[in-house]
Amino acid sequence: MKEVILSGNTQWLLEAVFQMFTKESVVVNPGFYSLSQYDFALGKKDKLECVHLMFDETKISFKKIMDAFFAIHNPQLAQWNKDCFFPLCRSAIILPIEEKELKQDAENILNETQNKETKIIQMIPSAFSKTDDKYLSYYLNNKDDPYCKTQIEPKMEKIREKFFS
Repeated sequence: MKEVILSGNTQWLLEAVFQMFTKESVVVNPGFYSLSQYDFALGKKDKLECVHLMFDETKISFKKIMDAFFAIHNPQLAQWNKDCFFPLCRSAIILPIEEKELKQDAENILNETQNKETKIIQMIPSAFSKTDDKYLSYYLNNKDDPYCKTQIEPKMEKIREKFFS
């Protein structure tokens, strides 16, 4: 199994969208946040809202995961080099230190799309901690919540149309 941690929107949205891919052997570990000791890698910004994915490349490609990731967020919304309104949602692809192949794949994808806002960070995934249980599977447990209806559901519909129709 390969692994990647993605930041680029709220953990609730990332978790809900990638739970749609579980039939393709994507394991979603939601609500990871960076620990302060790793702030040097994250630009001395507090934390990131992330989702940790484990996936089998024989069942789903890294490119498909990246296509879904970039379909649901705008990497220019929360930029690294500015004080931004959504600092927890800065765009990042976080890979294990030893992962060279996925790093190259991620760099190629960013170059193809001319995406200069998304950072590729290599660090130890265990440096991330899990959020409180009350926030796990937030969308599944709170579908009537206004945030779920106005922010998550439209993105999930976009993913359904692009990948599941």
